[in-house]
Amino acid sequence: MDGEEQYYIDEILDGKIDKHRKCPLLYYVRWEGYEGTDEEFGWVLADELVEDEMLLEFHAKYPQKPGPLSSMK
Repeated sequence: MDGEEQYYIDEILDGKIDKHRKCPLLYYVRWEGYEGTDEEFGWVLADELVEDEMLLEFHAKYPQKPGPLSSMK
C-alpha cells in the first residue's frame, strides 16, 4: 500500500500477550510465499493485522487464546 511492499499471512497459528509492548497482543503467523525459509513464521502485533476473516476463524477455532484488542479494554 502507498508504495510499501505488502506481505500476506497464510495462517494464524497462535496468539499471546506480551505486556512489555505498546500493543500487548501478538499473533504467530505463517507467511505466504516463504515456505521452507527462515522467514516462514513470525510474531506480528495485533494492530498490524488486517486479516479480519482470518482472525475470526482463528478465534473460533481457539476461543481460549487472547482476543482482539477491542476485547482487552
